[in-house]
Amino acid sequence: MAAKSRTERPVRGSVRQPMPHVGGALLKPSPLAEPFCMADNFGKAGGRNARHGGEARMHVTVNGVRLFFDVAGEKLVADGPNMRKRPTVLLLHGGPGFDHSMFKPSFAPLAEVAQLIYLDHRGNGRSEHGYRSRWTLDQWGDDVRDFCDAVGIEQPIVLGYSFGGIVAQSYAVRHPDHPAKLVLYSTAPVLLDAPVLEAFRQFGGPEVHAIASAYLAHRTPETTAAYRATCFPLYNTKPNDPNLDFAGSSTTTFRSISSRVRASEWTSVRV
Repeated sequence: MAAKSRTERPVRGSVRQPMPHVGGALLKPSPLAEPFCMADNFGKAGGRNARHGGEARMHVTVNGVRLFFDVAGEKLVADGPNMRKRPTVLLLHGGPGFDHSMFKPSFAPLAEVAQLIYLDHRGNGRSEHGYRSRWTLDQWGDDVRDFCDAVGIEQPIVLGYSFGGIVAQSYAVRHPDHPAKLVLYSTAPVLLDAPVLEAFRQFGGPEVHAIASAYLAHRTPETTAAYRATCFPLYNTKPNDPNLDFAGSSTTTFRSISSRVRASEWTSVRV
């Protein structure tokens, strides 16, 4: 029997302790013990009933991988003698290679009027890698729908930021009757290099343009590092929040998923 390729060996995990229900589905805590942001760090920590910021970490198995999610706000609130449902907002983070924490604390006030669900895509954040061959927009889009089914979310308001917006479009195209609303934030249906490079030339000059061109043409550890160091600061012309540090992000995951997103999978979100 032929052995499986090392690159195709998924990360597995098990959880046993029951947790409260959200939307009628049983939730379970993660066995991870130490906080980390990038999927490349998965499996380096051990232990059970881990807590981060005073809240239990939660995973649910969807399409063969354990996806991490977090919840803020109540679904049902008292309204006189009755219980009133609040809308559910599902937040899909940017990347690839980042996690849901980019939404915190900016979106926290929404928990006063809605239930917020923060989800880490497969291969990102605290979710499992799974097989790299399944890091596709079709799969990420299906994961959103199947995650909702797994935890009992119906008619969510799905907000996708940047890469998460691309995933949200894949989800909406493949499951058009599922979302109540779709919010696309700083994203696009098709990635075109020419306007991106022209923007880098305009805001950063010829040197930045050359670094961005090299990165888009050939994603290597060297071009990725140069792009992140030189081009990332131009994503936002306002001073960066000193509490937000992307320097520790996973270059391997970022580069690997980026190459897949920019390939043929783009056709799945064209409308």
